[in-house]
Amino acid sequence: MNPLPSAAPILLIGLMFILAGCAPKNTAPTFDASSVPTKASRRVTLKEVEPIFSTKCAACHNPMGMDEGVAVGGLVLVHGSAAANLVNAKSTESKLLRVHPGDLAKSYIYHKLNGTFAAVGGTGLKMPLGGTLPPEEISLINDWILSGAPLE
Repeated sequence: MNPLPSAAPILLIGLMFILAGCAPKNTAPTFDASSVPTKASRRVTLKEVEPIFSTKCAACHNPMGMDEGVAVGGLVLVHGSAAANLVNAKSTESKLLRVHPGDLAKSYIYHKLNGTFAAVGGTGLKMPLGGTLPPEEISLINDWILSGAPLE
């Protein structure tokens, strides 16, 4: 007699357990707001951050951007209009404001720059598209938001 047929069910059950452990988990991304800074390291003005938006973001976020002649996401970040389109402005991809003055966790731009947008109910892609801003520029934007996103 061949002992293999009686061992087959045990092997099959073992294989099922192994494969079940390899199945992708259906869990939503999470976001821990306690890790987000709440105080600016220094007061930052619009004059300091607007060049970042106009040089690093406006290639797509301009009136003739990459979305069939429309600014991507309906967001124009060219010099002179970035703040008006960010501060206290509703995002088209999230329930959050684009910039919630004084609060990074409630500012969608923070999540877009850090890749946590899906965890706060957002859609789209991490920004900037195909790259990242240098840490010092992200810190400057963060400090501007934490400074209350002043318009001067």
